[in-house]
Amino acid sequence: FGVPIVTTENGGSLDIINEENGLLVPPKKSTRLSEAIVRALNKKWDRDTIQASAEKYRWENIIKKYLELYKNVLK
Repeated sequence: FGVPIVTTENGGSLDIINEENGLLVPPKKSTRLSEAIVRALNKKWDRDTIQASAEKYRWENIIKKYLELYKNVLK
């Protein structure tokens, strides 16, 4: 939807979220989380950049990559 993500530093979020599409905070740090939410609300974000970065993680695109990988392995 072109809106930034504010989440904790865990698992996949470390690979997906960057300064162009959201903010990461340490787990179990509610004060830092609330500060990040306020920062995100006040920051001017490029919605098109956020949307473009999210596009590669749509299930349809992930499935295409896996199918291509399997095809190459089976050759």
